[in-house]
Amino acid sequence: MKHAVDFKECLKDSPKFRASLEDAENDIEALEVRLDRLVKQCTAMIDGGKMFSSSSGAFVLGVRDLANYFSDDILVSASLNRFAQAMSE
Repeated sequence: MKHAVDFKECLKDSPKFRASLEDAENDIEALEVRLDRLVKQCTAMIDGGKMFSSSSGAFVLGVRDLANYFSDDILVSASLNRFAQAMSE
């Protein structure tokens, strides 16, 4: 990636300078494509994390609701509450 553009060649506007400038521009374009892709992947990862967090919280609430339904059965209720506690950690 690291293309140095020679200042002396720049002043001459030589073919060597134009070639090195084109190489540098191509590298910058390739870098931009990779960075854009990375930003999109990061955004998708963040959105997925938010969805996972929301779904996980809803699942824990559902397990707690089920534990309340079995409030007359201490073993089942306690097991579901322990499971909900473990899931929320």
